[in-house]
Amino acid sequence: MKKKKDLSGKNTKFAIIFFAFIALIVFASLVYKTILLIGRSRFDSDNKFNVLVWDNKNIKVLSFSPDKGSISVLRIEGDRGEIDIYKFLEIPLDAHISTDSKNFNNDIKQLLSSAVLNSRDTKSDLNTADIVKLWIFLITVKEESIKEENLSINLDEAERDKILSEVFEEEKIAQEKINIEVVNSAGEYGLGNRIARLLTNIGGNVILVSTSQNLEEKSAIFYKGEQVYTLERLKKILRFNTQENKQTIGDITIRVGKDYNKFIKY
Repeated sequence: MKKKKDLSGKNTKFAIIFFAFIALIVFASLVYKTILLIGRSRFDSDNKFNVLVWDNKNIKVLSFSPDKGSISVLRIEGDRGEIDIYKFLEIPLDAHISTDSKNFNNDIKQLLSSAVLNSRDTKSDLNTADIVKLWIFLITVKEESIKEENLSINLDEAERDKILSEVFEEEKIAQEKINIEVVNSAGEYGLGNRIARLLTNIGGNVILVSTSQNLEEKSAIFYKGEQVYTLERLKKILRFNTQENKQTIGDITIRVGKDYNKFIKY
C-alpha cells in the first residue's frame, strides 16, 4: 500500500514538473515573439510616421508627429485614375491600410481597430506593436492637435509641393539645414528630381541634382563629418547603404543606382 502511495506521489510530482516545464516553454516563446514584434516595429518617438489609407476610389494619408504631439490627415480629392501615388506625393510612406469604402471615413481609432483585426474588409502591413503604439499616441493627442488638409489631384507640382511640405516637413531636418546632393546614376530620366522632391518635401536642403554618365548598379548614401539626424533619417527612408566620403560636394550625397527600386517606390 505504501509503495502505491509513494508511486502515486512520484507520478503527481512528475506531472507537476512536466506541466511547469511546458508552461515555461510557452511563456518563453511568447516573450521571444513579443521582443521580435517590438524589434520589427517601425513607429518610434522621434520620427514622423505616415500611413497611406485607401479604398477603391479614395486616398488619405495619416501623419503622426510624436515630436510635436500632433496628427495630420491629408485627404486626396479627385479621380486618381492610374496615377502612381508614390510619385504623385513624393513623401515617405511607412505603412498602408486598405479598407472597404464603408470604413474609409471612419475616425483614426476605428481604422486602427479594423487594422489590428486584419479582417476581410480592412488589411494592413502594420504589425501589432505598431498599432498599439499608434493607439497609445493617439489617445494622448489633444483634439485640437488633429488637423485635416485637402489636396486636389488636379494641382500642379509646385502647388502640390507647397501643401505637402507644410504637412510633412520634419522639423529636425529643416533645422539642421544639411547640404544634400542627389546624383542619378541609374540611367532613368527624372529619377534624381523625384528623389530631390521627396527630400525637399520633408525639409531637406537639396543644393544640387545631377545625372552621372557612369551608371552604377548599387545605390548609396555618402557623408562627411558627423552622422547627424538628417543622415540617420535618410538611411531609414531610403534604406541605401552608407559610407563616409570626404570628397563629396554636399554634406550628404545620395547616389541613386539601378537597384533603387529594391528599396524604394518613389
